[in-house]
Amino acid sequence: MTAPRLVITIDTEGDNAWARPRVATTRNAEYVPRFQELCDQFGFKPTYLTNYEMAQCRLFQQFGRDVLARGAAEIGMHLHAWDSPPLVPLTTDDSACQPYLVEYPETVMREKVRVMTDLLEDVFGVQVVSDTPASCWSTATEWIVRSRRCSPGGRRSETRPVKAGPITPSFHPTHTGSTLRTSPGPGRRRCWKFRCP
Repeated sequence: MTAPRLVITIDTEGDNAWARPRVATTRNAEYVPRFQELCDQFGFKPTYLTNYEMAQCRLFQQFGRDVLARGAAEIGMHLHAWDSPPLVPLTTDDSACQPYLVEYPETVMREKVRVMTDLLEDVFGVQVVSDTPASCWSTATEWIVRSRRCSPGGRRSETRPVKAGPITPSFHPTHTGSTLRTSPGPGRRRCWKFRCP
């Protein structure tokens, strides 16, 4: 019989991100080590799915490098499309509407994933292999893995766009503040949602 396994992922994002703040803050980074101590105590190895502002936070950078060096945790990507570069406005107020990644043109989606992946890999010195879609799109990791192959010497090769296949959004009907309908069909690149005040 196989022992049960537990996967722990933490969406590591700025303070009160879903309250639609105008300015992202990262005071919550002060409390992440306390959670890690609990994980260490029980032998859990969490994955911190990190968004843009946390990847920029010096306190979280130090924490992330430490847990990676100890092999106590992993770092992955958590992309909030509305405030991750490149910033391409989709609405009159993206901070309030918080558009999902799949609502951007495919070229912008790919560039957002590339920029975020580069940032995480540069800051933490590890290859990103885990992601969580900040809402609908779940093929970011597939695209990164398929478009960034390591050379035999272990160095990262040039990034080349690779067609990852049709993008089919996955819907989360219980997502706070949203009313989502079923997919409009295979290959569609848009979430059907109503959430902008």
